[in-house]
Amino acid sequence: MDESGKLSGCTFELLDAGRQTSALRTTIGCPVRQLHWWLYLCGYAHKKGFCKMGMYHLHVDSIGGSSSGKANSAVGFSAYISGERAVDERTGTLYDFSGKEVEDKEIMLPLNAPDRLLDRSVLWNEVEKMEGKKSNSCFAKRLDAALPRELPVDACKEVMREFGSFFTDHGFVADLALHYNSHNPHIHAILPARKLDVSGEWEQYKEKKVYALDEEGSRI
Repeated sequence: MDESGKLSGCTFELLDAGRQTSALRTTIGCPVRQLHWWLYLCGYAHKKGFCKMGMYHLHVDSIGGSSSGKANSAVGFSAYISGERAVDERTGTLYDFSGKEVEDKEIMLPLNAPDRLLDRSVLWNEVEKMEGKKSNSCFAKRLDAALPRELPVDACKEVMREFGSFFTDHGFVADLALHYNSHNPHIHAILPARKLDVSGEWEQYKEKKVYALDEEGSRI
């Protein structure tokens, strides 16, 4: 990427290669229809002069719902990624990860969002109360994204916030955390199933899945 945030010629070459090798074909039901995480990091690392990266990892899953397995508490998962202590008011379960080492964490809010949502316990208990009217309701999406080991910690923090801005720019709250060590630096993010409207209220309907399409209109 150049200083304006546009893709450089080098990254366009990587983009073409990524398409041919199915580098990343994930949609997560938000305005960022096709998140080329690996390609973004290649461009970022190239711009900063750190490295040319040849790996990627981005995992997207649900919290709550019939397909989420054991990940059925947004409050619990938020406590895990942030290294905090929280009580899930829906189940009465206490989650205590206060001893976990977390390099950085932040809740990023879109414009006009109420300040109460900066409190993780308030945010996710509110989300679970709103979505928990059905036993199979999806509360949120959870993402974890690998970072190049060559990136220093300050650059990883910058990437985490740029990552969060993808979502807040389109009305989503983003609960972010950076877990940093020399072998496996990575970002966690949790996104509610609903956006906030311009008045700071939760939208009536959940964000729906939208598939990324190629130039011919076929699903990628």
